[in-house]
Amino acid sequence: MNSRSTCLRPALLAALVLSAATGSAQSSFFNSAPIAINDSTNPPTKASPYPSAITVSGLSGLIQGVSVTLSNVSHTYPDDIGVLLVGPQGQSVVLMADAGGGTDIANVTLTFSDWAAGFLPDNGAIGSGTFKPSVYGSKSWPARAPPGPHATNLSAFFATAPNGAWNLFVLDDAASDAGSIASGWQLTIAVSSNLPPVLSNVNVTPVLAENGIATLSGVIFDPNAGDSFALSVNWGDTVTNQNLSLPAGATTFLLTHRYLDDGQKGSAVANYKIGLTVTDNAGVSDDGFLSALFQDLLCRPVDPMQRSFYENQITSFGRSAFAQGLLTSLEYRGKKTQDYYQQFLHHAASPGDQNFLAMSALSESAIVSFIFASTEYFQIRAGSDNSAWLAAVFYDLLERPASAAEKNVYLPLIVQNGRGSVADSVLASQEFRQLQVESWFQRFLHRAGGADAASFVTALASQTWEQVLSQMIGSMEYYISRSGGTDFAAVSVTVTNVPPVLSNVTLPSPIVEGGITSLSGQFTDPGTCDTFTLQVDWGDASPVQTFSLTNGATFFNVAHLFSIPHTTNVVHLILADDDTGVATQTMNVVVNERAPLITSIQRQAGSITRLDCLGVPARAYTVQASTNLAAPTNWVSIGAATATANGTFTKFDMPSPNLPQRYYRLRSP
Repeated sequence: MNSRSTCLRPALLAALVLSAATGSAQSSFFNSAPIAINDSTNPPTKASPYPSAITVSGLSGLIQGVSVTLSNVSHTYPDDIGVLLVGPQGQSVVLMADAGGGTDIANVTLTFSDWAAGFLPDNGAIGSGTFKPSVYGSKSWPARAPPGPHATNLSAFFATAPNGAWNLFVLDDAASDAGSIASGWQLTIAVSSNLPPVLSNVNVTPVLAENGIATLSGVIFDPNAGDSFALSVNWGDTVTNQNLSLPAGATTFLLTHRYLDDGQKGSAVANYKIGLTVTDNAGVSDDGFLSALFQDLLCRPVDPMQRSFYENQITSFGRSAFAQGLLTSLEYRGKKTQDYYQQFLHHAASPGDQNFLAMSALSESAIVSFIFASTEYFQIRAGSDNSAWLAAVFYDLLERPASAAEKNVYLPLIVQNGRGSVADSVLASQEFRQLQVESWFQRFLHRAGGADAASFVTALASQTWEQVLSQMIGSMEYYISRSGGTDFAAVSVTVTNVPPVLSNVTLPSPIVEGGITSLSGQFTDPGTCDTFTLQVDWGDASPVQTFSLTNGATFFNVAHLFSIPHTTNVVHLILADDDTGVATQTMNVVVNERAPLITSIQRQAGSITRLDCLGVPARAYTVQASTNLAAPTNWVSIGAATATANGTFTKFDMPSPNLPQRYYRLRSP
């Protein structure tokens, strides 16, 4: 599974994205000579000149970013136009092809940048503006243009040397229409002596069972061969990051992690988002601070064409103020809205919901509370049950179940004040604020908060998340420890529950009534965090018994008294873990009557024989006597008796004194 996080383009960031003044790392070069977009009866037709060239010299470092501006473009059928840029090292990028349909354009100025908000229209009218390279069809480029394939993103020039000849090839691939680029073109290049590393081919085991080991791998590209790296990974199932150092020259990494459980109790599947941040050791600078900040907050690189402007903003207003500007931007708020929908509602936010929350006056914590209070969360995560809703909120925010005392407090408050009020209360709790601050320390400073967390926890009691987090990101520690070239990637892993497996289950049979018998067995479950519920239906109309077993349990032994004789009882056993995994087993137990006993026979004065007996309490028995065991019909009844509460009873007999021997037996009705 390989997925780089995608983010929205900024809108509120517009306050920060003005026309950037040219800085020391950014230079513009011009060729203002007009380019005639010729027509012929044998297309494709070369423009004049073909190519139009700009020679770049005097730049040191490697390319971070490139933008191209075509000035005063006119054409009576712009779909015919093809524009190809070729750099001095041979990389080539198609800037536009088959865009704009047949609507005339006159003197429009087109800037191409990978950081633009959108593309040229395929068929609609083209107006002046900044666009991503826009390719809707293939063109056949006459020589001297290099053969393809050609890239469609200006990032193809990343990390290449800037100096040399840059050539712009323009053609018209149909007859009857023509045009021009009346004022030529402009090439703007941002260079840096240190380029940030780039993560690619990030893959993780896509699906695994609980207590399984996920393997995470990826590739690091850094054109600065001497850079070493700090790699920080949050595996998604814990706040704590795994941090490791990679030496200079490292190009790959391979990590493993064991997922003990599949997430919230009651759920058979959990999706964990794994976040990776790689930072080089290129040194402390505003350039490195921007690289880390944009990756940490917006999950994307900073626009290299805006770096100089951003650095001026940092100088003028400070790092904390700049960070707070990003934290309150439409791009950041839109991204976090998507993150929270995926985390709490388990699906993507619709464009309407995303824009509504991102553009609202709600703080970030209020957006979270809004989601928890929503009817959708109540239905999807709690089945419209207040108790289940409280359990889901505690899991999502505090990563634990609510205690009995907390349920007694919060469940009445849900009825009285609404779910939003309870969500606000949990979000404002000391416990959540501590967890939130610790997650920030791990995410942004790549260490535990320790004693340093206390001041931030206290600040969260009276300030917004945006205000407190901007202080952490604006700190000197962040500037020093994170201020290197940075890249971020995210992948997801699905962890599934594994049901328990029963073995060696035994229940003695046949048994006699009135005795206590034991049902015992063993079981295995790879989920070391799972707790279990054992339910036994003994099959004799007695209530079903339920037993709780703690995590780590591997056996059970439960007892039951069967009191009804002459029955075959079907015993049903259900062992369930706390994530819907179930194991069942059925067995039969035959219950026989408990045979009564004559415990003693005593001859007493007057030819009286005393029989002391033991049977089932309250059961009536017939006492019989015989003088010949070999003759079954010789048994005669000498009376009846009912066993007492402890099962004992006594019977007397007065046989003839002339009998040489006499036998006795007990029979139940």
